[in-house]
Amino acid sequence: MTETAAEYRKMFDRVTFAGSVILISILLGLLIWGIYYIRQYEGIVTVDAFNQGQVARQFYLGEGMTTQVIKPISLLLGSPVERIPDAYISPLPVIVLAQFFNLAGVNDGALLAYSLFWALLTGVALFIFARVLFKDLIVAALAFLLYMSNIALIESGFSGQSFPLVSFFLLLYIWLYYKRNRSSLPFSALLGGLAGLLYLSEFDYFLLVIPLAVFLFYDSPSRRGNHVLLFLAGLFLVSLPWLVRNAVVFGNPFFSLRWFDFKSYSLLFPGNRISRDFSSLAFSSAFPISVFWNKFLMFVRLMHPLWLSFSLSLLTPFFLGGLFLGFRDRAWSRAARLSVTLFFAQLVLVAAGNGDLTRMLYFVPLLVIGGLAVLGELLERSLHWGRKWFSALVAGFCLASAFPGLVSLAYGLPLPRYLPAVFTPEEAAQIRDDGPLERLQ
Repeated sequence: MTETAAEYRKMFDRVTFAGSVILISILLGLLIWGIYYIRQYEGIVTVDAFNQGQVARQFYLGEGMTTQVIKPISLLLGSPVERIPDAYISPLPVIVLAQFFNLAGVNDGALLAYSLFWALLTGVALFIFARVLFKDLIVAALAFLLYMSNIALIESGFSGQSFPLVSFFLLLYIWLYYKRNRSSLPFSALLGGLAGLLYLSEFDYFLLVIPLAVFLFYDSPSRRGNHVLLFLAGLFLVSLPWLVRNAVVFGNPFFSLRWFDFKSYSLLFPGNRISRDFSSLAFSSAFPISVFWNKFLMFVRLMHPLWLSFSLSLLTPFFLGGLFLGFRDRAWSRAARLSVTLFFAQLVLVAAGNGDLTRMLYFVPLLVIGGLAVLGELLERSLHWGRKWFSALVAGFCLASAFPGLVSLAYGLPLPRYLPAVFTPEEAAQIRDDGPLERLQ
């Protein structure tokens, strides 16, 4: 009887300790966000947030995926000006945002709630993933706080944009890829469906599905062709409604104005001239490889601030090292290689497209968990450090990496911004008073 009571007491202590760690982590993370909102939040001040918001409003009002922000190149599609189908923004964020409008009304508060919801949900998913991967509650809590205090996460979480939503689906894909039964054909179909959600959330995954399928092929122990076929079947079924819509509206299931990003900012179409061009040459003009290569190198050269900004987390080199390090956890070795490969593939698409470096923000959660995984592997392998010392070192990394974000609570976000504001705080306040989504009409 005494032994049973002692066992229950130990179990109660473990549950109490775990609950306390989780609660303190959540409260500290929300405290960081709350202080930022009170002291530094400027409102919804980015063009992309307004643009996505007005398309979501159209969807909410029953007008479908149409836009009232007219790009001259859109006029070449032959649609009426008052109901031009949107051919640039991905559909899933619009549909989800429209549900927030349904709950909270068409206002910038709904836009803010949309991005904050997905940022917090991604943080919860990261905590669970870290707990499973590291098998250490303290490390998982520290990873969560590292994520919540990251400058890029704070800025994108309060932006009203879809970076947190795409981050969530990307993190979920890597998590399921890590935990998958490599012999299970239904699991491959599930991964294909999730890849379809990524494509519907971010156009880049129309092309990034290629490395996803290649990794699935090589990581399957048998019936590799069947795994890839089921993966593609899941991808196709999830994407089918959007492909049908594009086929009906544009005559091409894969049509998107995002394709023209690959011609923009080049010697033939300087800046974003192609979006403002009424000429049908925008659709048919040849694009010599030398011109493309020149543009690609230009954007690669302009990426140096990206490396500095990501390095504020101190985990970037460790995350990238996951491409070469063989982990004792073979499943994570495969997942880490896929994560880093997608990171570099995304960089290539950014440099080949319109140079929008903000699309790298999708990888912030993976950068945190992947960097900590490499750090822990190196410590345990070369220095034979135990979990207690690893937790202590992670805490130090958290303090150092969180410092820029914590300073931002008092002095504002560092410059240059990830998402440059198009309004001053005073102008943003005036727009909030007037109703930003209505003014876009």
